[in-house]
Amino acid sequence: MRVADRLARRRGAHGCLAGRGERKATDNMSGDVDAVILNSERKFAVWKDTVGHSMLLLRSVKSELASSRVDVLFVGVERMDIPSTMDGLRIAGEGTYELSGPTWRGSVTALNCAVREDAGEYFDPSPFHEGSGI
Repeated sequence: MRVADRLARRRGAHGCLAGRGERKATDNMSGDVDAVILNSERKFAVWKDTVGHSMLLLRSVKSELASSRVDVLFVGVERMDIPSTMDGLRIAGEGTYELSGPTWRGSVTALNCAVREDAGEYFDPSPFHEGSGI
């Protein structure tokens, strides 16, 4: 994992529990204990899926209730089973990340996941943009 990604995970985001030292152990769908990477009530959408770089970007844009933007980047994506829009997003696990909301469940199998919150606008490049292909 790149140093910048580790720092971003430790910094956290709106509604976010991030970083190895800050993760909370929770029961996942299979009964194992996993770390919570993100726990947010915000609306997210599949923003970009790049086949060539095997990356998936989920985004929650600014709204009347949220003055920031949150991007979630999965790299080395092998499989995904998620809706295109999500009301609420909880991410737990490592390798096979379990994603869920109040009315849905899914998963993403990837090498890594990172979360960043910033003041970017709707069409601004992702904070993961530089050198990532996103």
